[in-house]
Amino acid sequence: MKFALVGVGGAGGRVVDALRKVEANSDRAFTNDQALVFDTTKSAFEGYDHIPVDRHVLVGDTHPDIRGEGLDGNLELGAEVAAEDTDEIYREFDKLATHSVHATVLVAGLGGGTGAGVGPVILEGLKSITDSPVYVLGILPADSESDQQAYNAARSLQSYVDLADNVILFDNEEWCDGDDLDAQYPALNIELVTRIIAVLGVGELENAPIAETMLDPSDTMKALESGGVSTLGYATTELDRPDSLLGKLLNLLRSTEEEPEVTDAAKIKELIQATVNSKLTLPCDVSSAERAMLSLSGPSDVCSRKGFETGRYWLEEETGTVQVWAGDEPHDATLIAASVLLSNVTEVPRIDELQERAVAYKREHLEDETAESTDEPPSEELAPPEATAESPDTDADASEATADAESSDTADDGEPSDSVADSEQTVGTEEQIPDSE
Repeated sequence: MKFALVGVGGAGGRVVDALRKVEANSDRAFTNDQALVFDTTKSAFEGYDHIPVDRHVLVGDTHPDIRGEGLDGNLELGAEVAAEDTDEIYREFDKLATHSVHATVLVAGLGGGTGAGVGPVILEGLKSITDSPVYVLGILPADSESDQQAYNAARSLQSYVDLADNVILFDNEEWCDGDDLDAQYPALNIELVTRIIAVLGVGELENAPIAETMLDPSDTMKALESGGVSTLGYATTELDRPDSLLGKLLNLLRSTEEEPEVTDAAKIKELIQATVNSKLTLPCDVSSAERAMLSLSGPSDVCSRKGFETGRYWLEEETGTVQVWAGDEPHDATLIAASVLLSNVTEVPRIDELQERAVAYKREHLEDETAESTDEPPSEELAPPEATAESPDTDADASEATADAESSDTADDGEPSDSVADSEQTVGTEEQIPDSE
């Protein structure tokens, strides 16, 4: 599948840059050179080596409270600034040839003021200019990050789920090792990028052999069509294949004898099981997934078809759904890789934890302000910031960008779906994070 990339904020920009780097240095083309990055911090653009300068967009550079220096985690200010700059943001969309790709992927760190506040406004704009799916790749903050970041993530996630066709999440807490998160960002980005390419970039290898069972873009979109929150799994196994001429000749001679495959059916099944049983990008109850997609990549002569089909059946049993799309991607490699997409997972303890932390932050830091502005007892519930601006020509007050977006529909990887309430989609908790007054 080919997809345009739109990065928002520092985390989103770094991931987009990493994806573009992989594309530039490999034989897998998946973006058709369609990329944009938005930020409120001017210096952030200096770290991008694979995104053209004309695709860097500074938001709020004339705003007296920002002027290119960032939002310092202020989600409400980010939504306000994005609403004021809607005309400029929409003009930048003209640089994206969305007709040349199958979908658009917005990438954002949900804990930052830009990713949480500006991102939903940009997402709504993208939805207005294309009929193809718009997905979100969101990064959740770790426990070592501030309570404000947890608050931002919990609020913005609701807006993203309401607006996007699907939200794929990566949990920093699951993947970081220790408290020095900044030093681990490059390694975490590699893990995330590897999985995104394995799932969304499947089928985009140049000069690849014809697959026995091919996954095409429509399969990916069907798998993501459930909307809601999704997670990715990935596992590999190394091949012990001699590269020398003698070794190849010996393998050729052995192939005429009745010997076991290099990777037999049991090993392929174990590899597929590892995609789910090892770390997912977002930990969840696998049985709560509504749909799934499985891909097996590697040399066709060592990938057991029986093992692949057995693994697919096992995945159906684990998820409790027959809506599992599966295919192989044959190519010459020194390893076999399996990847899985679990779509619309509804049992996600990590999201519940972030919601609880966000509510506690609201009680501790925002109740006094709420009580003074309403003269009523403060609510323990918080609503998401408004993920939308009215239109490029809106005259509405910019502060409306933090209003609730309850009426927004959630869609999947290609076609609109019912609202979160109607389709039983969830972001992991029934306790909402209300808007600050």
